[in-house]
Amino acid sequence: MFLYNNEIHKTINGKIEIIEQTRKSIILVEKDENEKPSEASATELSGFGIPLNSEHLTTNENFEKYFTQTKLTVEHIHKQKYLYRDIKPTNIIIINDNLPLNDFDVSCRMDDYEKRKISVGTGKYSSPLDQNSSLYKEDDDYLSLLITFISFRYDYDDYSNENKIKVLNDTLRRTFMPDAIKDEIRVILNIK
Repeated sequence: MFLYNNEIHKTINGKIEIIEQTRKSIILVEKDENEKPSEASATELSGFGIPLNSEHLTTNENFEKYFTQTKLTVEHIHKQKYLYRDIKPTNIIIINDNLPLNDFDVSCRMDDYEKRKISVGTGKYSSPLDQNSSLYKEDDDYLSLLITFISFRYDYDDYSNENKIKVLNDTLRRTFMPDAIKDEIRVILNIK
């Protein structure tokens, strides 16, 4: 689930209605059984839910489930012709076992080439291929997603692009990393 351009692209149990939206957050209200909004259950997405953290990913099953949910969200964003550009743990939140992406302030349309040349986001989780003045690509969102999920299991202190590539390659040899992560690394880095 993600929020962008006054739309929720997946609802929570089909009972969520937008009542107000700002650039970085959205106020939601859950409908009761009679499809009437209940103001008492209105919440703001910014600060609502639980940020994804390593405690949610203790089993490979959960790790793979949450990774896949977030990857599908990123794929949907790309189908809408947008690049997210700021995947990091605090922008992935859990609401009713769904993982919406939050905070689209640095997202841009794929046809906005000037914005795509500007490096944004959080350095620790940014794509190792996103270099100053290079054009941000869809693969950069996926690499950022991989770096983010890998960081939940394996902390590293060198955030240079060279080391991030090394971390991605090292992940292929780790036994406690789900195959879905390894497969995605192979696809993105063109490794057989």
